[in-house]
This record gives sequence, C-alpha cells and structure tokens, in this order.
Amino acid sequence: MEVYYQEGITARFYEDPFAVVIVTPLMKRASALSHAANSVFVDSTSSCDAENRVITFFLCPCAAGTVPLGIVITKGQNQKSYTLGFSLLKASLQNPFNRNGAPTIFMTDNSSAKTNALQALWPGCQPGIFECPWICRVLFAHIS
Repeated sequence: MEVYYQEGITARFYEDPFAVVIVTPLMKRASALSHAANSVFVDSTSSCDAENRVITFFLCPCAAGTVPLGIVITKGQNQKSYTLGFSLLKASLQNPFNRNGAPTIFMTDNSSAKTNALQALWPGCQPGIFECPWICRVLFAHIS
C-alpha cells in the first residue's frame, strides 16, 4: 500500500464485508472538473470472478469524452455492499464533484440496491435511471 500512496493513489479497503476503492491522481483531478458537478455515470460489471465480485465505475462526461472518478470493487450487488463501497469512495475524494459534495444527478441502471445506496450517501442527489441497457452501451462505447 505504501507504493500506492507514494504515487498519489488512494486505495482503501475492508476485508469483511469485502470492498476496495481506488482513486488515482487523474481521478482526483477529474473530480474537480465543472462537469463532475452536473452528472456522474455509475456503471457496474457483475460476477467478475468466482467470488462474485462487482466492479463499479464512477465516470464523468467531459470535452475529451468520459473520465473516471473512482473504481469501487465489492462482493455482490446488494445494497449493503454498494453502500460500504460507495462510502469508501466518498471518504477518498477530497473535494468531490467540483467541490459540490454531490453531482446534480447520478446516471445508472435500474438496480434498486445501487440507487438506494447512492441516495443513502448523497441524499440531495436523485439517481437517473437508464431504462434501456443499450443506452449504456452507446454512451460508454468509446471507452472500450
């Protein structure tokens, strides 16, 4: 962990229940962008390994495309796991969302566990729900 800190990377974790957060210097700078105060995309990939870990990306649109604000890895897609992981991210961002504390809207899928966790940690921000999975694929196609 000391090597990460020397490079300016914030890495926090809990062992039980499992949660890891990674915030690089680029992600810290991206969080200060004015766009980060408006909308943030929250997208999860599920069942990444035999342990059923989930990787969740917090992404901000900007003039260059989409930049990451943080990476959250949890075990499972339940509200408890998301809340723990997202709280680690919230604690890791020094001046989140262009110093506003929360964006105007979090754009995510229709996962109630994820939206409930977002609302619990950022109560003033309303999650926007993508009703169609193809929207996420279109919006995030350029980062693959």
